[in-house]
Amino acid sequence: MGDRPFTCLLSDRFPLPGSTLLAEMVDAFDDRTVLALERVTPDVIHRYGVVSVSDRADGRWDVHGAVEKPAAVDAPSDLALVGRYVFTPDIFADIEAATPGALGEIQLTDAIDTQARRQPALGVPCPEDLLDTGLPLGLAEATAAVALGREDIADEFRAFLHRLLAT
Repeated sequence: MGDRPFTCLLSDRFPLPGSTLLAEMVDAFDDRTVLALERVTPDVIHRYGVVSVSDRADGRWDVHGAVEKPAAVDAPSDLALVGRYVFTPDIFADIEAATPGALGEIQLTDAIDTQARRQPALGVPCPEDLLDTGLPLGLAEATAAVALGREDIADEFRAFLHRLLAT
């Protein structure tokens, strides 16, 4: 990467075809890390990295810290990381300096926390639902979305779904 910013997309959250989230994040980049965030409910917050923020007038957030998989009562907000990032290259040094945290693993969230404490990151709202491919339903939805979006197989896949639904 050298000294250039770069995008990082985790595979367990899959955008619907036509998503503009990543382009919006790249456009928002202002020489600091950009994080896509979504509001989550207390019953699932323990599955995510969660950020501490201050509101901005433009509907975005300044992110001041992050914690991996907190209990609902310990979460600093209801805003979760969704695995879409524009990082500055100093994230690599922060990953190297990280020590095992949640689950006894080195967590990307801990490096994000270090970075955000040094210079607040920019949080942007995730405008569309990202499918959770870590869940069986989300994986099936992502597969269907891709198949229906491909001109070379969409008609055959749609016919297959109709046959399946007719039984």
